[in-house]
Amino acid sequence: MPDFDSPVVPDASRADIIAAKKRLRAQGRAIRAALNETERAAESAMIYARLMYSPLSSPLRTLFESKADITVAAYLATPYEANIDRFIAQLLERAILVSAPRGNYFAPLESLDAVTIGRFGVREPSTETREIAPSVIFVPGLFFDRNGGRLGFGGGWYDRALARFPQAVKIGIAFVEQIIPAVPREPHDIAMDFVVTPGGVVCAR
Repeated sequence: MPDFDSPVVPDASRADIIAAKKRLRAQGRAIRAALNETERAAESAMIYARLMYSPLSSPLRTLFESKADITVAAYLATPYEANIDRFIAQLLERAILVSAPRGNYFAPLESLDAVTIGRFGVREPSTETREIAPSVIFVPGLFFDRNGGRLGFGGGWYDRALARFPQAVKIGIAFVEQIIPAVPREPHDIAMDFVVTPGGVVCAR
């Protein structure tokens, strides 16, 4: 693993923060690419176990069990991301309303087979309908920290999506290699409430 740049100090300029993010994104992409298929599958399986069975996941279980009208926005993983398809299948089996990114909004996901390939080769729901307001959002990223900081991919899709649903519980999903001491933040960056890794569930806020 590379030596990460020191966290940006509180009085850093916006230019410094943007530059630090750019460096980290390059490192993050390299780390994801260095993980082989077997390693990614193994870590994804451990994340699934954390979400479904681990005592460390009790805050998440409480969240799901206490909201009969819960709606979930999930992501459909690319080959380089932590894959949560098994967890999505469990949600659908329990008749929980699930949506996923399509274009610039969250569209209903009827099943993991009811998908099409969208921009950049990413799977997305095949259903074209109005956006469903989620109460829980599962969020991918390049890096996270234990205070809920998240470094995205630079396009701002999740920044805009999370801003539309400020009351939603935000749950980052990460490989072990994607947790760093501190993610540089700008005012518009929205922190996660939880970060789930193969090693456990971090209650960030």
